[in-house]
Amino acid sequence: MSTCTVKWCGKNTRTSSFKKDGITFHRFPKDPNRKAIWIEACRRDKKWYPPCKALMCSRHFEKMYFSIKNRIRLMNDAVPTLYLPVL
Repeated sequence: MSTCTVKWCGKNTRTSSFKKDGITFHRFPKDPNRKAIWIEACRRDKKWYPPCKALMCSRHFEKMYFSIKNRIRLMNDAVPTLYLPVL
């Protein structure tokens, strides 16, 4: 079971799915600049760094960032902006 890395989100792969509630889970980008943006959006401790299999759920991305062809994919320029904790 993996949990969304955004602080206080609580969505996880055991209780959420696309078929059940329309939620998908996505790994952090490999590009260091984009990864830094995702890390900042998580609102975790300043020293926190995501593990290699860390996930973020689709609730934190606007619909325009998704490509739906054979399967749901998050576009390369996706930036998390929704339902993020306030500092």
